Amino acid sequence: MSDRPRRRRTGHYLNPGEAAPEPACSGRDALGTARPGAEQQMEETAVPRKVHATVQSARRALILGHLEPDGDCIGACIALASYLNRRGAETWLFDVGPFDRREIQAYADSFRPRIPEELQRPDSETVVIVLDCSTPERLGELANDIQQLRTVVVDHHPAGVDFGTTRWVEPLSPATCYLVQLLIEANGDIPTPEEARLLLFGIATDTGFFRHLTAEQSFVFSAIARLGSAGASPKAIHRMMYGGRTLASRKLLSRVLDRLDPHCDERFFTSFETKEDTDQVGMSNRDSESFYQLVFSIETCEALAFLREEAPNRCTGSLRSRDYIDVSSIAEQFGGGGHKHAAGFLVERPYQSVMPEVIAAFRRAFAEADAARHSAGASS
Repeated sequence: MSDRPRRRRTGHYLNPGEAAPEPACSGRDALGTARPGAEQQMEETAVPRKVHATVQSARRALILGHLEPDGDCIGACIALASYLNRRGAETWLFDVGPFDRREIQAYADSFRPRIPEELQRPDSETVVIVLDCSTPERLGELANDIQQLRTVVVDHHPAGVDFGTTRWVEPLSPATCYLVQLLIEANGDIPTPEEARLLLFGIATDTGFFRHLTAEQSFVFSAIARLGSAGASPKAIHRMMYGGRTLASRKLLSRVLDRLDPHCDERFFTSFETKEDTDQVGMSNRDSESFYQLVFSIETCEALAFLREEAPNRCTGSLRSRDYIDVSSIAEQFGGGGHKHAAGFLVERPYQSVMPEVIAAFRRAFAEADAARHSAGASS
C-alpha cells in the first residue's frame, strides 16, 4: 500500500512514473503487440505488462473485493481465483460483505471477512489482488490486513484514491470482469465455461445487461462473443439477474415508486427506502435495477437519487444519470464515488437529513449544466 493515497478523477492510471500502455487495436493481442498488416482501429484495451507479469507469476494470491459486493466484484474475484488455480497458484477470496443482493448470495461462503495473520506476512511469492475497488476504505477492515503486502489493483472506476503497489485502472472499461477476461486471455488462455459465466454475469451487471454501453465501448461485444464461445449463456445470465422475483419484491417496488418526487422540471427524481420496509419484506427482495429502469422510462428523467436507510443513523445513496449529469462528482461530496452515470455513497447520518443536501447538490449540477449549454448555444 502506498503511504500517501492520492485522490484521482479520470484517466488511465498505472504506477507513478509509468507510461500507459498503447491501447490494443484491431489485429493486436491482449498485450498490445501488433500483428503484421493489421488495421489500426481502436478496439480492445491493453493489459499493462507489469500487471500481467505480477498476476501471472503469483504463487499465492489473496483476492479481495469491496464492501457490499455486486455481480461485477464477485464474478471478477471468483473467475480470477479459478484461473490462477488452474495455473497452479494457491488462492484465497476475501470480502467483508454483506452479501445482500439476491443474485450473489450463493457465493457468500466462498469469501472470508478477514485475512489470517499468517497470510499477512510479506514474502516474494504472495500478492494481493484488489478487484473493482476505487478506495482502500471500500475494503473495510481488510485494508488494515494488507498494509505490508505487495498489492495489485485492477479497477474501472474513474473516481477514487490511488492505492496499491501496482495499478491498472481503466475508466473506459464497462466492468472489472472485462479486465479480468483480458488478463486470462493475455497468455492465449480461454476461460472455462464457469469462468466465462461469471465474467459475463459481471459485465452484464455493471452495464444493465448492456443498456448502458456507449459507442466508445462497442469493443466489449467482441469480448462478450468470446465468452459465449467459451460456454456462457446470455439467456441464463438474464434470468439469474432479473428472474425469480417474489411478490414481496414487487410490493416493495410499488412503495418506493409511490415516494418518487420530481425536481428541476421533472429532470431529476428522488425516492427512499426505510429500514422498516426492509424488515417487512426482507433484504433479498430489494430490486434497485427494476426501480431504475422504471424511473428512467420517464421521458424527462435525466437523473435519480435513491436513499436507503440501513440503520437509524446510517444510509446509502445510489445516484444515476442518463446523459450529461456527472453523478460521481456528487457522490464524492458525500465521501463516495463511482462512474459518471452510476455512483454511490455511505454516510453515518439519518437519510432524512441527507436528502435535502443531495437535492441541493443536484440542483447545483443542473444549474451548471444549463449554464454551460446556454453558453455553448450563444457562442455557436
